[in-house]
Amino acid sequence: MVAIARASMAPANVIPLDEPFEGLAPAVVQAVLDAVARVRECDHRRASGG
Repeated sequence: MVAIARASMAPANVIPLDEPFEGLAPAVVQAVLDAVARVRECDHRRASGG
């Protein structure tokens, strides 16, 4: 999860995720999916000017 956080700090249009759920508990997997969805939603709002 630290790698995902570090990658999200850099300005980029694409963040490649290579096996982001390996070794994570199912509850943590859902938390990561939720966080990625929130980042994506925020990025879409920013791109559309809203």
